[in-house]
Amino acid sequence: MERLWFGAVLLWCVVTLGGKVGASCVGDCNGDGTVTIDEIVRGVNLALGNAPIAACPSFDRDRDGSVAVDEIIAAVNALLSGCEVGGTPTASPSSSVTSSPTPTPTATPSFTATRRPNRAPTLAPAIWYRAYADFPIALPLGVSDPDGDLVHCTASNLPTGAELDDATWTIRWTPQVTDLGNHELLVECRDDAEPPATAVSQVVFTVYGSDACSIPACDPGTGCSRALASLEAPCCSGQAGVTPPVPNLPCPAGRMVWISEDIDGGFRPLSDCDLKYVRNNAQSSAEVRFKFRGRCFSLDDRIVVSARMETRERTPVIDGRRRVQFYEAGQDLVESRSVPFEVRPPTPFSTCKMQRPTLWSRLQTASCKRIHSRCGCV
Repeated sequence: MERLWFGAVLLWCVVTLGGKVGASCVGDCNGDGTVTIDEIVRGVNLALGNAPIAACPSFDRDRDGSVAVDEIIAAVNALLSGCEVGGTPTASPSSSVTSSPTPTPTATPSFTATRRPNRAPTLAPAIWYRAYADFPIALPLGVSDPDGDLVHCTASNLPTGAELDDATWTIRWTPQVTDLGNHELLVECRDDAEPPATAVSQVVFTVYGSDACSIPACDPGTGCSRALASLEAPCCSGQAGVTPPVPNLPCPAGRMVWISEDIDGGFRPLSDCDLKYVRNNAQSSAEVRFKFRGRCFSLDDRIVVSARMETRERTPVIDGRRRVQFYEAGQDLVESRSVPFEVRPPTPFSTCKMQRPTLWSRLQTASCKRIHSRCGCV
């Protein structure tokens, strides 16, 4: 919205003569024959369109339905010099004649108008919302306007059953099991100024399916995380859930961590119920090895890797934390080489064979991102 800002530079001001009665002039809102600072402010609001002309019709000198700069100047002159006397004065006897002092001339104030360009609405940058089927979503888009204009938002590619509440700028949806995978939306918000300004953001809903190994915990406004099923309740006998691909979102919204088996020359992310090999060094020691990959991590950061593995019979199998050197892997990715974690006593380490552990891992810098997995141990 183009804003008109008035600034008055008063070059010279003196006290004007009193005694003017019956006056009517531009800016005299209450008809008392004088113009006050409050009335000048009211006139400026009329000129800006912040109030109707009916709030002070006397500012509209030419009766064109608007207040112009010259009408504001006329009102300021009336403030400084007083209103012109209207009507015919009635003579009254007086015992003496008092001469009136000659009013000191006043300079006409000068006004400058500056136009501020309309500023676009603001809304959350790219959003990655993790969801589970049958859990409701109520995602606020964080919309505001720096100029206080009304804002209207629309979203393209809304999934079936989803809606964007334009009154609260909130996307509401309850995904179904048929909606598993990524759903990419483009949100556009436009203000009601003339000419309007527009802001655009990307929202991705990744819908996961529930399985025996996952216990979802969801907040409609922020998304879902999950806990792992108890070690007392084996969950790998059924079919493991399918993990949707990671959406292509800009950093930091697209931050992600993967953990892989230690594969020479390769990287294969672990999923629930995958097998994990333990290296048994003739019962004198044992270790497990992983590779880690992260997206939206800086190599300038100090990256610390943590891993903990438990079984019903051995708690913990591993529990370690160490600083790890990462290397560029392309496309905002960083990757580590093999990272060993020592298996805790007691021996023999062969007791880990065919156990079903729970594995937690974490990459941590100034902020952290966690990935949880459950895998078979051989």
